[in-house]
Amino acid sequence: MLAYTFRRFMSMLFTLFIIATLTFFLVHALPGGPYKNPEKLTPEIKQLFDRKYGLDKPVAVQYVMYLENLLQGNLGYSFKYENQTVDEIIARSFPVSAQIGLQALLVGLPVGLLFGVLAALNRARALDYGLVFLAVLGVSIPSFVLAGFLQYIFGVKLRVLPVALWGGFEYSILPTLSLAVGVVALVTRLMRTSMLDVLGADFLRTAVAKGLSRRTVIWRHALRNALLPIVTIFGVLVVDLITGSIIIEQIFSVPGIGQHYVTSINNNDYTLVMGLTIFYSLLFVLAIFFTDIAYGLVDPRIRIAGRKE
Repeated sequence: MLAYTFRRFMSMLFTLFIIATLTFFLVHALPGGPYKNPEKLTPEIKQLFDRKYGLDKPVAVQYVMYLENLLQGNLGYSFKYENQTVDEIIARSFPVSAQIGLQALLVGLPVGLLFGVLAALNRARALDYGLVFLAVLGVSIPSFVLAGFLQYIFGVKLRVLPVALWGGFEYSILPTLSLAVGVVALVTRLMRTSMLDVLGADFLRTAVAKGLSRRTVIWRHALRNALLPIVTIFGVLVVDLITGSIIIEQIFSVPGIGQHYVTSINNNDYTLVMGLTIFYSLLFVLAIFFTDIAYGLVDPRIRIAGRKE
């Protein structure tokens, strides 16, 4: 298990290095400069800013400095937000996105698991057809359409929840529901398919033949094995939710990390674009790493296959 973990860890570091390198050169290849309205800057002021951000140095030197700062956890200063570091912007906006994402996960995951199990246990019945229809509907409807619908119903017609902006807990309800519906739909479909595969396995028939009750077989054996596909997507799903949906944050004017990502691209904010891209990548790579480890613990066949490699 240690060798398996070490290989995955080294692969994670290499992936982050490639992402950091590609991000640096792609951002620097963008047309235009990092300054808004550069034509209004005098040559002296532009030279001063270039020296402040290290843009007066050759690209190769900037790249080395960029990697050195990354190793120290220093993502640099934002071009748009004066005297604010990228680290400070992330520290301020990430908790907002994380709150919405975790709330969506806490709502969507248990509901999706329940719906998936119920659909599988009632295969080809009305309940199964109804839950599958809802799951397909939830996957098919874009999140921004659902968000607009929720805003209209609860914010405009009923006036029980705020339409946008950010304040107390009530401001997070509609964004949470907009994200949770997709989670419910995805988990329901995955859990139903996995549960049906497990229910048809030979070891369950053997367990029933040995005298175990159907309830015991389902909850002690079938459910545990059926959860394996959920484990494979759980890490990425968590990170995807807690980093926030860019579209949802734009619609509800949520000051999360996704909204900063959009504005940084629109403003050619080099340091913020690179910093947020690295931050996103780090979270996703860590999620995949821990998912691999968890999957290896749950299913020994993964460790055996990794050992053969």
